Amino acid sequence: MHEDWKGEGVGSKLLDIAEERAADSGVDSIWLTTPEQHPYLPSLYRDRGYEATEPYPLEYRDYDEVVMEKSLS
Repeated sequence: MHEDWKGEGVGSKLLDIAEERAADSGVDSIWLTTPEQHPYLPSLYRDRGYEATEPYPLEYRDYDEVVMEKSLS
């Protein structure tokens, strides 16, 4: 997210739309990856119903990510 838009709800709205479209398409769950050591993203996603399911190591970055999944049904 561009620095000027952080905290304005744009990311949450985009996530709402992605979840809505996935559910409307009959998808049972949705997943994403996020840096596991990020200062706020993992907790933001947990607050929205996502659960960490497995690590997602990145060989080309200095950090690893984690897979988070949310049931849409």
